[in-house]
Amino acid sequence: MSTLRNILRRTLFGESDALALAPIEETLTIPLAATDASTSVAASAPLPVPYDCDVVGVQITQATSLASNSANYASFTLTRYKAASSGTLSAAVATRTTAAAGFSADVADLTTPATSLAALKVGDTLKIAVTKTGDGVSTAAGTVAVRVRRV
Repeated sequence: MSTLRNILRRTLFGESDALALAPIEETLTIPLAATDASTSVAASAPLPVPYDCDVVGVQITQATSLASNSANYASFTLTRYKAASSGTLSAAVATRTTAAAGFSADVADLTTPATSLAALKVGDTLKIAVTKTGDGVSTAAGTVAVRVRRV
């Protein structure tokens, strides 16, 4: 399929081979709702994966600063649910906690995806969960930006 796409790009748009062969990257975004210290979010609404792709990066942004705390913290987990297995849980693609490092307001925090779990298939879904440890911590509204590269 990608070969046909590249031929069409060169023919219709006059793109160079280098540009035609470059993988297409884009960002899929999942909104994060604000939570109080005692509230966890089991899983966000599912974000459907529109095509086969690899996750190349995950950024979590919070509207306000969130301090680190080794006893009372939040964990953000991006999970892939496989379409081929009727939407059953696959595994965490990326995880970020505030146990050792907090968030600065409106600054994207890069989380490295687990390489072995980063290959997504069309029809898979992604969900973000926010869990709390200890007395928990309030989290602000924000976004999870999943950077993907088509394969």
